[in-house]
Amino acid sequence: MRTNYIKTLALLPILLLPACDKDENVDNMAIESVASMDVLTATFAGDEDGNQLRTTLQENDGSYKNIWLRGDEFVLTDGNVVATYSNAEQDNLSVFDRTSDQQPSLQGPYLLYYPASGYRSFADDLSSFRVEIPRYQEYDESLTLANGSYPMICRAKNNKNFSFYNLGCMIRLNVSAPTGEAMVKFITITAENAHLSGMATASISEDNVPSLKLDELGDDRPKSVTLVCNEGVSVGTADKMFYMALPYGTYQNLKFEVETVNGSRYSSTISKVTFSRSKFRSLNNFKVRILSVGELGIEGEFAD
Repeated sequence: MRTNYIKTLALLPILLLPACDKDENVDNMAIESVASMDVLTATFAGDEDGNQLRTTLQENDGSYKNIWLRGDEFVLTDGNVVATYSNAEQDNLSVFDRTSDQQPSLQGPYLLYYPASGYRSFADDLSSFRVEIPRYQEYDESLTLANGSYPMICRAKNNKNFSFYNLGCMIRLNVSAPTGEAMVKFITITAENAHLSGMATASISEDNVPSLKLDELGDDRPKSVTLVCNEGVSVGTADKMFYMALPYGTYQNLKFEVETVNGSRYSSTISKVTFSRSKFRSLNNFKVRILSVGELGIEGEFAD
């Protein structure tokens, strides 16, 4: 499918890593426990440099790394109790303290989920969680992804090593306003054939194959996901980058809508697109340009 420059109400995403057209895996974080289950220490799995893990994204020399943030929390269950662990000290700190009264056993198996705020219940056989995927993500100038917007799951047989796996994908939208300045208030994505937020089942097999299945559509309208820009984010002639997390899957009539602080809305729909778990999907050469009030243009070609 090819899309030429058009002066219509339109919006299409850029889902790529800088200077890289290939999907990149952003999995792999490991957690090693100390003698008790009161403190857990997190590191990247297989990282020879010992880089610490966080759970948003941070750009580093043209590439991205998962990183922890202060306030990140996950839940751990041994099948009897559910305990909450928090990074309460500072960004880039790998120590997580147990903040709930429940004391897990020192013997596994365990099932873990991030973020703790999305946890609702666990299956008796420790195969899955019932979780809620947030409808709103909050824009932050200094971050690529907001706290708690990107779900992860872990299955562990003992308390020596926990490896989390991503349950979603990540996208980047580049927006500019070459004819002047615009203030972006909301960016909303909606699919015709599936929920993008709401109740879901997060599972992981004994072979560490993770899965996220959102509940099927009911009679109500499909649930969207919205990036909230609070007072508004100024967009000018240079590209402004906006990041969002989405459930992976194949979506039909995926609608993208931008709303500015003055209430103007710009939207476009992709008939069919597939997003892979734990990856950026490459959509090359797009420039989303707010031309004037009520008008938006697209430049480039859609490479599927």
